[in-house]
Amino acid sequence: MGWYYYMTDNLEFPVDVTVRFNLRGGAIEVKPGQIVDIDPKSERGSAIRLGIAEPGSERVQYIGPEELASADTTPENLDILNDWLYWHNFDLL
Repeated sequence: MGWYYYMTDNLEFPVDVTVRFNLRGGAIEVKPGQIVDIDPKSERGSAIRLGIAEPGSERVQYIGPEELASADTTPENLDILNDWLYWHNFDLL
């Protein structure tokens, strides 16, 4: 629950990112997107889910922060995302 409040209280939305999507057959597709929110269900569980919208789309898809490939954002936003990645043993952005 602490990560949820840390991110919702401190991230400045939207955050421009690129996302790695795992496709069937093991292929990976990298697409641009924006973090637009944090899934409210993340408050109740141990997993953080970021709301990602593709450019020009209203549709939001929820992913784990570990699926981010890069972020073009403020140093503060980058620190927040990297804090989560570091503490969960994922590569930093």
